Amino acid sequence: MVVVASLLIGQLAVSLWSAMGGWLEKHAYASESASANDRLARRYEELGRNPPAGAQFKIQYDLLGVDDENRRDQDTRQEITAKERRYGMRVALHRFDAVCTTCDEKPKSLKPTDCDTCGNF
Repeated sequence: MVVVASLLIGQLAVSLWSAMGGWLEKHAYASESASANDRLARRYEELGRNPPAGAQFKIQYDLLGVDDENRRDQDTRQEITAKERRYGMRVALHRFDAVCTTCDEKPKSLKPTDCDTCGNF
């Protein structure tokens, strides 16, 4: 009975901590944002692979830029930490096989390094 009561009190404490910290809302926003950012990335990739002719490219690119800016504004309000930004940079560099402008390296893995742009997370 003592063990069950202890577990119940522990569960209650974690649940209260979760509710006070807004964990559910933060998780819901993170899931929605990941989905929206993935859609934006696919739209950019599609525009790059199949660019429309003439002025249509600029129009579509500008409209996509507005959507991207709105998403960035919403994400910025979520208080993303510097470590999270560096991890995101590393993932992006790894995914697109790009070179970090600070350490001049292409990440071969997602392991952290000492770089202040794509590591230290």
